[in-house]
Amino acid sequence: MFIGREEELNKLENLFQKGRASLVVCMGRRRIGKSALIQQIGKKADVFLEFQGLPPRPGLRREDQLKSFAEQLASQTRLPALPFASWAQALGLLGTVIK
Repeated sequence: MFIGREEELNKLENLFQKGRASLVVCMGRRRIGKSALIQQIGKKADVFLEFQGLPPRPGLRREDQLKSFAEQLASQTRLPALPFASWAQALGLLGTVIK
């Protein structure tokens, strides 16, 4: 049960009811329940893929984030951890995985 998250749950529920894939970016401070909120809606899906970005740190590069995304994608699908040159390439491949 989520207290005070009715608006967020309604928005996610509306996306889910569309019956097609959606990309949801959930940002905010640490430890406020973002992951739990997304996982709650994910319970209703036939296929649910969850990706978390690396936390900010000095020296973090786009390539590090892309590598982490590739590893997370591989761990949740049958794909190998492919090297991505760009986010467009990474999200393009994700789009082929989500039917």
